[in-house]
Parts: sequence; structure tokens; C-alpha cells
Amino acid sequence: MIIAVEGHLLNNETVDNGTREIEEEMGLQVGFESLSFLCTLPEEMTSGDMIDREFINIYTLEVSEEDVNSIQHDIEVEYLLKINLEDFYNFCINNAENCKGYTVISEKEITFTKSDFLPYSNAYFMCIGALLYYRK
Repeated sequence: MIIAVEGHLLNNETVDNGTREIEEEMGLQVGFESLSFLCTLPEEMTSGDMIDREFINIYTLEVSEEDVNSIQHDIEVEYLLKINLEDFYNFCINNAENCKGYTVISEKEITFTKSDFLPYSNAYFMCIGALLYYRK
């Protein structure tokens, strides 16, 4: 199972300090060497007068069922979803307007759209979808 965790690094942190976000959001302690690098994407988001330019470093982490069951659900993690990889790929490359997943704990079906994410560009979704799909 692959888990997605997002967060921002502080100005005095390096990319390998990003494991802090995994611990803060999921309660999992992992070493940077456990992560698999996918890519770095430049991204720009505009909100009113503010322009946020950032480089998004994308890594994956494969976790066991035991790890998944130990993940802390708090204000930052509402629920974890199991998503069919091909469905997610089609969602990311705009072949589908939404995607469904099932909560890990209760198997409840959840349908989501891109508006449920941060306002990333279409290129962001296309890259993520393709990279995850073709690395299988």
C-alpha cells in the first residue's frame, strides 16, 4: 500500500527532514532511506494577491497492513482511502471527473474530485498519476 502525505518544509530544513511530516500526520516513524523518489515538480498557486511558487518533492513509501492499522487519525488525517490505481490514473489524466475509494477502517465508499485537493495544476495531477501508474 502506498500512502500520500503532504507538508511544507521549514526554511532551515532539507528534503530528508520531510519525514517529520509523516510522523506528524500519520504517527509513523520512518527513515528517509525508506522513501522512493518519484520526481520534483515546480508548482505555482495563486490566491488573491498572493502567488505561492514551490518545488514539490514527491516520494512514495510502501507500508504494511500493520502500519496502516496503526496510523493516527486526527485533525490532519480524517481517513485513509484504498483507491484502485487504474481508476486514480484515469482521474489524474482527466479521463474521469471523480474517483472513488474505500476507507481503510470501515470500507465506506468515498467519492472525491480535484476540488478536494489543494489547487494544484493539471500538470501536477497528470505527473502524479502517470508516475504512480507506470511504476507498478
